[in-house]
Amino acid sequence: MILSKTNSIHSYLLSNLGSSKSQSTSSPADQHAMWYPTVRRTLLCLSKLYHCVDKSIFESISQEAIVECIKSLQSAAKLIAVKKGNLDSSLFLIKHLLILREQLIPFEVEFSVKETILDFTRTKEKAKELFSHKKRNKIFNLDRTNALLEFLLEGAPELREKILNSKKDVDIVLKTSCEELINHLTSLLIHPLAVLLDKFRNFKQLSQQNESIQLSSILKQPFADPQTLHKEMENTMSLMKSKVPVIFESMQTYLIYTETIQILFRPVRLNVHNQFQELLALINLYFPETDKLIIACPSAEEISFALMYTFPSNN
Repeated sequence: MILSKTNSIHSYLLSNLGSSKSQSTSSPADQHAMWYPTVRRTLLCLSKLYHCVDKSIFESISQEAIVECIKSLQSAAKLIAVKKGNLDSSLFLIKHLLILREQLIPFEVEFSVKETILDFTRTKEKAKELFSHKKRNKIFNLDRTNALLEFLLEGAPELREKILNSKKDVDIVLKTSCEELINHLTSLLIHPLAVLLDKFRNFKQLSQQNESIQLSSILKQPFADPQTLHKEMENTMSLMKSKVPVIFESMQTYLIYTETIQILFRPVRLNVHNQFQELLALINLYFPETDKLIIACPSAEEISFALMYTFPSNN
């Protein structure tokens, strides 16, 4: 488990991202011309319509326009994922959702519309019943048990009201995109450690399901060899030191401001520390002191140092 999708994580991401510097200011690298075309056109269209039509009409148009804009961004992100990978794909989507989210603030409308829809759920259920063997025999009954009459009376579609809110749609997609990025970065940084932890977890689960397998025999497993564990620790630390600069450089390309980048990377740091803490707890539980010295699990300070990145002074 890397990042649990709790309300606290959601609140942290949106509240902090919302208070960070704008992604749409006059930075040379992030002018309107650098926005994805559908974002630029959607916002331009809404800005022109805002003072020209009634509020209700504007809300209806903006709802549909923003939803289609989000779909366009998601489609583009999928193409980027194929060509350049998940990191660029997620950063592209997050960048433009942040722009969209911020640029909607000046419009003094709710961006929500009430839509009346026909719900055919009950109709489908009653239609299935009508053609069942039990009901089929009652279609020609000339009393209240007539199956066709029952279907007409009880199987009519229901009218339901649905509130659509495009600003909330932006927030929902932004939350999901941030979580996917955080989980992807965590996996990218500590893949050897994650694989190792999975082996420990699987063996523990197997011992709980099979009484003939003693949990204490975990030390006899190839993955629990102290030298193997030490090597995996070294591999993970080396991977982190090599990947952190690459990750931050990519994030700077899309997100521009260090504040926004740090907000997104903070949960990644927490995830990495938690994964190391889980392994350390297993080592302390099962391994003797001599093996602990061989494994040499890195300290919290060493992990923090490996995750550090110094931003260029011009940022």
